[in-house]
This record gives sequence, C-alpha cells and structure tokens, in this order.
Amino acid sequence: MNEVPLSVKSAYLDDEIIHSIRMKLYHSSGPGYVVFRQFIPSEYSRHIFDYWTKYVVPEKSHQQFISRELLRPGNPNFYSQSPNGSKSFYNPFWNAPPDEVTHEVCLKIVHLRNQIESRPSFSEIFPIPGGRCVIPRIVITKTGKNILVPHSDYGLDEPKPENIDLRRTQATLFLSKYGKDYSGSGFIFNTNQREKVQLEKELNLDPGDLVIWKYSNVHAIDSINVDDGQVGFVRILFPPEKICPSKKQFLGMKTRRLFSRVFNKLRRFAK
Repeated sequence: MNEVPLSVKSAYLDDEIIHSIRMKLYHSSGPGYVVFRQFIPSEYSRHIFDYWTKYVVPEKSHQQFISRELLRPGNPNFYSQSPNGSKSFYNPFWNAPPDEVTHEVCLKIVHLRNQIESRPSFSEIFPIPGGRCVIPRIVITKTGKNILVPHSDYGLDEPKPENIDLRRTQATLFLSKYGKDYSGSGFIFNTNQREKVQLEKELNLDPGDLVIWKYSNVHAIDSINVDDGQVGFVRILFPPEKICPSKKQFLGMKTRRLFSRVFNKLRRFAK
C-alpha cells in the first residue's frame, strides 16, 4: 500500500494539550507562561547562537534600522546596534532568509503561537498594509540598566481600543545561558498572581527552551551584565509589528486622497 497515516488534523496539537497550555496562560490559577523545554535540539540552538553572534556580517546581509516606518512589504532585513555592542536583527518572512535554520524555527514558533491563540496558522505571517505582521527579531543584549522598563502590551489599559487583545502572547526562544553568557536581572515577568519571576534564573532555562507568555502581563529587564568573554543575553522575539504600506501603495493612497479632495472642492463649487 502507498498510503501514509497523516491528516490535516495530525499537523496540529491535540485539543487536550492546547487546553492545558491555555489554562497555564490565561486562567487566574496559571502562572501566565508556559515553558517548552528543548523546543529545538541543542545542535539547532548552537547553530543559531553561533550564526548571529559570530558569523553574520550585518553590513552585508542587513540595512540600518532607523524607524518602524521601514517595516513595509518589499523592504530588506534590518539591524540596529548600540554603542555598547547590543544588536537587534529584524528578519521579515517576506525576504530570503539569512539563515535557513533560524527561518524555519521561527515559522514553527509562529504556527504554534497561532494555534494557542486560536488564530489561522498563517495569521500575521504575510504582510497586509495597515495590519500586523510578525517580524522575528534576534536580540543580543550587552551590559546595561533599565533595558526594558516595566510595561504591558495589548491589555485593557491600551489607549486605543483596537490594540486591546487579551489573547495576545509573546514568545521568547532563549539561546544563551544565564550565569554563563550574562548575569543581572534577566527577563522579569509578573505572573497572573502578580508575582515577579526572573525567568532564566528561577526556571533554570537552557538554550533551545521556548517560553510563551501572556503579553498583557507586566514584564521588564532591569539589568544585564556581561563580563569579558561573555556574549550577552541572546534570544529571538516574535512581535506583531504594524505594517506600513509599500512605497507604491503609499503613493497610490496619497494620489487617491488628493483626487478625492479636489473632486469634493469642485463639487462644492458646482453647487
């Protein structure tokens, strides 16, 4: 027989597993986060870590990131760098991947998060101007204070109602090891019971561990310390960025608005 025991349903997580994950994330009795130990094999995490900390040449593979207005369909990959050596790499899915392993892992994580949030598996992967698109961000943080001030996202305190979305979760793929590659506060997360947890330290997270956490809970990074020979706090984040129109679409929108204004003025004069 040439049959293979595979179906669309088997490509998704079991309902009981999804329910268990959602209870940990959203229920008041849960911590507001869920840990996937060794979500990727050690050889994958080592490859991704080495590529982004040793081998990538940003000036050749990326352009300087200046503003989020650059996050529009068709634009290239971007990177930013701080005076202390911290770096961030923005790799939209619409571009050829600088590293295929990183690209594939990021797609898998976005698909997993979409299942957890009860969204279509392709949600926010393709850029829709005016909508949101997940742009994986590799972040290497060196020594600093108040790196991420305490805040929450997509919660009830959002000033714009359209930004309130209590389903929202963020995912963090950890690629470095607390104590070995850096020290300091690390990532601090306020649980559903409003207790502060230093995730890497208290959960003893290893490279390759994935944490999905509730976006509307307060989170922060008070400090990161890096000594000689240490690389820093290395991880991948998956923020759903607001997508600006492409240059062609932007000019088209401007032209339509101009014609509309002219037409309305002419119509008023004709009355």
